Amino acid sequence: MLSNSRGDGESGQQAEMRRVSCYVLGGLCVFSSMLSNSRGDAESGQQAEMRRVSCYVLGGLCVFSSMLSNSRGDAESGQQAEMRGVSFYVLGGLCVFLSMLSNSRGDGESGQQAEMRRVSCYVLGGLCVFSSMLSNSRGDAESGQQAEMRRVSCYVLGGLCVFSSMLSNSRGDAESGQQAEMRRVSCYVLGGLCVFSSMLSNSRGDAESGQQAEMRRVSCYVLGGLCVFSSMLSNSRGDGESGQQAEMRRVSCYVLGGSCVFSSMLSNSRGDAESGQQAEMRRVSCYVLGGLCVFSSMLSNSRGDGESGQQAEMRGVSCYVLGGLCGFSSMLSNSRGDAESGQQAKMRRVSCYVLGGLCVFSSMRPNSRGDGESGQQAEMQSVSCYVLGG
Repeated sequence: MLSNSRGDGESGQQAEMRRVSCYVLGGLCVFSSMLSNSRGDAESGQQAEMRRVSCYVLGGLCVFSSMLSNSRGDAESGQQAEMRGVSFYVLGGLCVFLSMLSNSRGDGESGQQAEMRRVSCYVLGGLCVFSSMLSNSRGDAESGQQAEMRRVSCYVLGGLCVFSSMLSNSRGDAESGQQAEMRRVSCYVLGGLCVFSSMLSNSRGDAESGQQAEMRRVSCYVLGGLCVFSSMLSNSRGDGESGQQAEMRRVSCYVLGGSCVFSSMLSNSRGDAESGQQAEMRRVSCYVLGGLCVFSSMLSNSRGDGESGQQAEMRGVSCYVLGGLCGFSSMLSNSRGDAESGQQAKMRRVSCYVLGGLCVFSSMRPNSRGDGESGQQAEMQSVSCYVLGG
């Protein structure tokens, strides 16, 4: 925030940031901007002319958002993004966008239409994700699934399905014949990679794996494949195929099997993963076990020993991620993590550094310094964001 940082990636792309702009170079591209006039030219020749809080991401996996923006981006697929008032649109490949008080319209390769009314969000083609608030939007996907939304209902069609709902009675019938009958803020995701959340909900969903999701007050459970769920003031219990147990106490979140992700607030939950990693959480600590590891912590003294022997000693809102795709953030933290690559992460007040693989980090008023395998240097000054490699 209020940064003039500059980073030169291996691809020679330039990131000249003005006031709260964030730019990520090469490979998986993600950046955001607030009150920014930044300009970035990606290898694909896509242009990102941003006006007031617009965010645009170029190439590969495309994701961008915009607030009160008139930005325009032409993706290789020829999709158009004409944004009005807080609309968010993502072009090509993995498509994700949302809109608030927007009348944007996007025609994807699949011919799906996105006519948005007040805070509706619709995502076209490939991996579909969208949400809606106070919306009557309607979208017809290639699978013939219908999305009739009533007040803050969110439904995602085809492929990887993700949706949420608040005060909604929406109903969606997926190809697998799974039913999603939602009651007040329940969220259920059908087929493939399953993710859903629930608040004050008694919804029930029977997945193909026969796993049961009996939710009580703000519990969230995700079934099959890549499992992700969260819980607030919940006593839900879920038994996964791996026999892992999830006994949750007040705002604890635990994810079972495959790529594990969970968070916890004021929780004493304990989970033993197949790798034998231990997660002893104290007040708002978050720890993720095995595979793709991600966790965060707030005012936590948690400690986790991963298969790589990396240590995570957290102090005051530090976040550290172990192994595989690494991502973590820290606020008012003195945490230290030694990754297999020997990279050091000495964090000072709200610095964020990511080690190995796909590197992404941000920093707010930090003086952190990280030397990646690529030899790129990250000298951060006041809320600069820089991404290394790929």
